[in-house]
Amino acid sequence: MRYLEKRNKLVSLTAIALVMAVSSGTRAYAAGEAAGPIPQDIAEIVVTANKREESLSKVGLTIKALGGEQLEQQKVTTLQDLATAVPGLSYSQTDSSTPVYTLRGIGFFDSTLAAYPSVSVYLDEAPLSFPMLTNQTLFDIQRIEVLKGPQGTLFGNNATGGAINYIAAKPTEDFQAGISLDYARFNTFTADGFVSGPISDNLLTRIAVKAVSGDGWQRSISRPSDTNGAPETFAARFQLDWHPTERLRIQTNLNGWRDRTEPTQAQFQKFIPNWPTLPNSGFVPFVPNIVDNSRLADWTPTDKPFADNRLLQGTVRADYDLSGSIVLTSLTSYIDYKQRQRPEADGLAQERADITRNDGYIHSFSTELRLANNSDPVFRWTLGANYSHDVVDEYDDTLFHDATSAYTTVFAGLPFVSNAFSNHQVMSNYSAFASAEYTIGQITLKGGARYTQADRQSENCNLGSILPGQPNYILQFFNFRLNANYPNGTCSSGIPSFLR
Repeated sequence: MRYLEKRNKLVSLTAIALVMAVSSGTRAYAAGEAAGPIPQDIAEIVVTANKREESLSKVGLTIKALGGEQLEQQKVTTLQDLATAVPGLSYSQTDSSTPVYTLRGIGFFDSTLAAYPSVSVYLDEAPLSFPMLTNQTLFDIQRIEVLKGPQGTLFGNNATGGAINYIAAKPTEDFQAGISLDYARFNTFTADGFVSGPISDNLLTRIAVKAVSGDGWQRSISRPSDTNGAPETFAARFQLDWHPTERLRIQTNLNGWRDRTEPTQAQFQKFIPNWPTLPNSGFVPFVPNIVDNSRLADWTPTDKPFADNRLLQGTVRADYDLSGSIVLTSLTSYIDYKQRQRPEADGLAQERADITRNDGYIHSFSTELRLANNSDPVFRWTLGANYSHDVVDEYDDTLFHDATSAYTTVFAGLPFVSNAFSNHQVMSNYSAFASAEYTIGQITLKGGARYTQADRQSENCNLGSILPGQPNYILQFFNFRLNANYPNGTCSSGIPSFLR
């Protein structure tokens, strides 16, 4: 199916909201916590939930903040670990290994590369616009802030459920270094370390790396000696913190990672035929009772799952103090992501719905300019605008040799043993936002507004059969030209010829 969507524009305005929050003597609490005075021996927690540094007790939002020590104590080293440490946050994966974040029950389960999430993720305020970009972010972290509930005013229309902010550990004024080595089940080795310190009086730097390698933890049902799920990742981060003048600060953050972890396979549970199937036709699979063992799964030996995905990101932030209280901030980020993987995904040794190719790339550019008065104890405000431009390409191949769709090849003469799909999307987003806080005694009034315009162009193509000697069933069927012989790889339209 090949079509070009019209250029759609989404215009939204976030209504002004007033929030009353006690600004001293208490702290912000997550759901289920009991309120009370701040103990004197607890250190003040500083967060950037409002895109400025302020005490957690004065933010007036529902936030779960985890510092570096808490992350270490609770053994939060993966995205799954983060979900267990934050009440209300859930994490799962699609059959294409796409991360899915859900906050307070709000999330968007989609396996495609180009789907914007309902819970936005940021690294030092730079957006990781698509879920696949967030996979190897959790290392050398100073703090994680999870903002619960809609955050549309400051974080845009992709923060319906909330926002997750990763704050990377920053360069230090004195020399520091550290290394950690771990060994776990399935011969899993984890090594991470950092080096931080000054290069000159006004230039600081920090380098951090993390590597994970191990054996597969899943075991094949039909071939017990065959394993899957072996982790193999490498991530690195390089930062520069430059103070050329007393008023100007420029921070550069370069990130990169490579992920060759074998995609986890699902457990096959139930067979529902697409077409009437004879009991002894060979198309009815054996369904093992494996519910009680999460390590058991299966995959086609000729299409064993693999992945080779990588990301490169560069972010530059400049803060200029205009008057001692008003700061002009510029934040620009560019991400180049390439994906090459075979998730397989049907959980069977046969080729019933084998995703043999799931490739693509993401080019994501974003820039933000904002002006803020952050230090006034009575009236604080932020004005800003941002722009993002995302280009996403994705290509999928799927084989159905042993499925009931292939069964129709023999008995109905409709060859449908494979299929390919490509998608190209170009997305541009423009927005302007404003927020303000006014403190009267221990009451703080808050208001915010945002204008967003989103343009999206999409071109999708169904290639029908991708195997040599197999006619393009999709093209023949939908165009009512069943006797035609179209070349393999022809891009077909899902609209009948008499309607076009």
